[in-house]
Amino acid sequence: MEIIDTLSRGIQPLWINEGDHTIIPPKQPGILTVKGSAEIPKDRLNISDLYCTQTDLRHADVLPSISRLVRDGGILNHVTVAKHLEKQTSIDTEPHLVVIAKGFEDGRRYVWDGHHRLLGIWNAGRKFLYPEEFLFMAADYKLCSSIRYDLGFVTPYDPKSEVRSSNFAAFKGKILKMALELGEDVATDEIHKSKSIYSSPRKVNTIPELHELYKSHFEKNQTSSRLQENHE
Repeated sequence: MEIIDTLSRGIQPLWINEGDHTIIPPKQPGILTVKGSAEIPKDRLNISDLYCTQTDLRHADVLPSISRLVRDGGILNHVTVAKHLEKQTSIDTEPHLVVIAKGFEDGRRYVWDGHHRLLGIWNAGRKFLYPEEFLFMAADYKLCSSIRYDLGFVTPYDPKSEVRSSNFAAFKGKILKMALELGEDVATDEIHKSKSIYSSPRKVNTIPELHELYKSHFEKNQTSSRLQENHE
């Protein structure tokens, strides 16, 4: 493992390993982070101005359960998320916090990871994140549009006009293996030819807009819950 400060902005570096979404245990109790540099927040963060970086969610079926958890007063810190994931047998991931990328030239803040939780929180009526629910990660447009084999970032895109696919892991693994076995030049050519596999044009901007796309998932569950209550 190594320590990487992606932009040398004076934000404390964290222990990481391979992959730009690799989860690893930190020294700070109750907090897990992703690869890169991060800043532990001190204040609440409004959700309304956060820009999504993906619009296709792999596990939209869990949105209602997240919303119920928050509506019942739940705070989605590491401990709560870990307990929630234990009940979701369809999800194979490690518990971690929402990661917000900041440092962009226009002041925008992008959701690097945690779209499901943000939609669940927003739907529950809470319009902000508690400090213990998220981390800031240093990033800018140059980083997002670059191919960085040293950081495991091999899906370059422009967040202002594009979003990433939620299922880019297989492609990423293929590229990293190709770079190792055939060289980075060959892998880079494959990346440029395959952009449609891991990204698409942006049609939705903020988390509230993304919530509108997935509102039906919450409404169906609410209807089902009312029917079950009436039956009982």
